Amino acid sequence: MKYRVEIDGLRAFAVVPVILFHSGFEFFGGGFVGVDIFFVISGYLITTILIESIENNQFSFINFYERRIRRILPVLLVVLIFVYLISWFIFLPNLHKDVGVYVVTSIFSATNLFLYFKGSSYWGLESSNNPLFHTWSLGVEEQFYFLIPILLFFFWNSNKKWQFSFILIIIFTSLFVNYINFKNPSFNFFMVFSRAWELGFGMLAALIKHNKKNSNNLILTLIGFILVLGSIILIPEDHVLLNFLLIAPVTGSFLIIVYSSKNDFIGKILSFKPFLMIGLISYSLYLWHIPILVYSNYLWGPEVSTNKLLICLIVLIILSYGSYQLIEKPFRKSISLKKLIISISVVVLSLSILGILGHKNGGFKNRSELMVNFQFNNGFGFQCTGNTKVNNSCSVSSKPSMAVLGNSHSAVYVTALRDEYNLNLVQLTIDACAVGYVDKVKDINSIPCNKFYSEAILTLQNNKTIKNVIISSSFITELSNELFKDSFIELLNDLKNVNVFVIGPTPLAPFNIGQCLLKSKILNSNKNCSFMINDEHKYKIKTLSKILSNISHVKFIDITKIICPSNNCKMKIGENDSKYLDYDHLSLSGSSIVIEKITDVLNIK
Repeated sequence: MKYRVEIDGLRAFAVVPVILFHSGFEFFGGGFVGVDIFFVISGYLITTILIESIENNQFSFINFYERRIRRILPVLLVVLIFVYLISWFIFLPNLHKDVGVYVVTSIFSATNLFLYFKGSSYWGLESSNNPLFHTWSLGVEEQFYFLIPILLFFFWNSNKKWQFSFILIIIFTSLFVNYINFKNPSFNFFMVFSRAWELGFGMLAALIKHNKKNSNNLILTLIGFILVLGSIILIPEDHVLLNFLLIAPVTGSFLIIVYSSKNDFIGKILSFKPFLMIGLISYSLYLWHIPILVYSNYLWGPEVSTNKLLICLIVLIILSYGSYQLIEKPFRKSISLKKLIISISVVVLSLSILGILGHKNGGFKNRSELMVNFQFNNGFGFQCTGNTKVNNSCSVSSKPSMAVLGNSHSAVYVTALRDEYNLNLVQLTIDACAVGYVDKVKDINSIPCNKFYSEAILTLQNNKTIKNVIISSSFITELSNELFKDSFIELLNDLKNVNVFVIGPTPLAPFNIGQCLLKSKILNSNKNCSFMINDEHKYKIKTLSKILSNISHVKFIDITKIICPSNNCKMKIGENDSKYLDYDHLSLSGSSIVIEKITDVLNIK
């Protein structure tokens, strides 16, 4: 394939806005469209390679996928090793556990699928702390190229009309998928079916350029350049018609690819040596920029400062240029196929095993004493998320005398009640669900909230051995409006045949306590990570006290003074422990402290 310098220059106009967008530069509010520009470029380059190899009778599926592996995997695996090692030292078990999962999904080009089906999992890795979030785009590309070469190979020997029709079908079918999923933006963002039209525009550009070698047109190139720049600056990421606004940067990229030349005005801009250099290392830049930004924000805060950004930029350039020279170039050409297969197989197998084992054991929580203390405090385990029955997995026996009902704020009490007080209990909890019958949120691993509570209450009503029920929550949603409040009260009244103890809520911290204490140790800052109670918490306590005082079988237990004597919430326990795991979930030690103080009220010893 003939090298076109203006394409490398266009890569620079794709990757730089993405980096600046993720760095927080408001002027580049539409910088995320750089990914869409990349899709068009990628579709063009791959299709051009396929067309030329097919026409020269040199096409081989093995050779094609070998080139993709040489291009994609070596640098990606180095980044994944870096990410995994750094997260080992600076992330708590729950975050490190998820990083291991993203390492595996990145290797197998499935991050986009995982992010979509995972949704907003309550205990998942937040995007702001996810150093591999951006690998979703690699998943889209590789899934596209898994099938397209096969189809293109069989279509290419037909007449030109069918060649164009094949690509147009891809484009319009994908746009139709966008249209029918208009109310499901997550699907349109992550899935290859709704992104294929962007890659299809690149394929169309390749076909036009192949059939019409001299297609240069300065006016159309200029229009394309204006569309690209305008999109980068003007398109807002939260626009309701975002998927359709993306037609602008995609069309602009298409026009530049088809009609530009290195000798015209736009071509000379794109051929500017600094742009070419950025274009050459654009893949490494893209892979490295998110881990660097995520880790710097995690350790030193998300606030944008000139010094921090300058340091991040310097590190990014060094790593990216080094990756290009030492990994990308050698693995594309000079490394033999045998060495390629052996080295990649060893790394892929090692990372996959670590990722799977880390997921199974909760993020290697035995790395240190602090890590052990900050493991998930979810009772019998994640297998009980959404459990509505008395069973062997989520109860001490087949005839429990106590039930812990509610969301993750209830689950934190299970271990202390079971292990320290030997209570015969069953765990009926589901993460992120407000207590009541209104919420319809569905976690990927469990059932909708309203169905969960309906089934759990039915279990409690039909079970003759359960006499006491403990309920807790953050009570943010339950008190947010009359609908949720009435549903919460309705649920409590449905438990009139048992004693109900409503515990909490825990005062909300303004920052993640676990991360604060870990970072304090890493940076040797001696920060104690304490905070003061806010007015919102006082309002919740007052409202709950008033509501629950009118329900005779319900006892409200305010734990504010236990956690925050004199309104000062001191979190640190010794050198390696804390009352909280995050913003408001009690740790194993924290829940033990609370239960110890309320044993008389619960009538347990």
